[in-house]
Amino acid sequence: MDKKNTPDINIRPDRAFSLLKVYLKDLSFEAPFSPGILTKVDMANPPAPSLKVNGSARKVGEDHYEYTLKLKVTAKIEDQIAYLIEVDQAGIFLIKGHSEEEMSEKDFRDKCPSALYPFARELIHEMVSRGGFGQELIGAFNFAALFAERQVGVDHQAEQLVKKQLNKTQ
Repeated sequence: MDKKNTPDINIRPDRAFSLLKVYLKDLSFEAPFSPGILTKVDMANPPAPSLKVNGSARKVGEDHYEYTLKLKVTAKIEDQIAYLIEVDQAGIFLIKGHSEEEMSEKDFRDKCPSALYPFARELIHEMVSRGGFGQELIGAFNFAALFAERQVGVDHQAEQLVKKQLNKTQ
């Protein structure tokens, strides 16, 4: 095979990112105003849920990390909580040859939660349906954009703090 027909594949055996295991750490479903709230549910127009996302990572072995994606979904009907779901979906990841910066910036804030989100979303859909609230579909989630947004917020808060401190010294 001549050089022209050789595929240009950049394989680095010293680097790896792989999801090894997926598991559920915690799951909670609450419908505090059932069964009364169920009579107010319009299946053609189910309550719009709000979604809060968080996550954490910890080292569990050489090149092995546990990432826990925490999702909290709340839906209300007429200012009453229709349902509240909390999911802690976790995974064990092999992360090898990545710098600390890559791990904190890319892996733990984008790749790990993106890999776990479909599993958590499936659980949420199942719980909403079993709770009697119909099929509530929660869409895809862009974790890279969320991190960028949070980083801008952190930068803005830091800027405001610096301005506040400067005003005190003047």
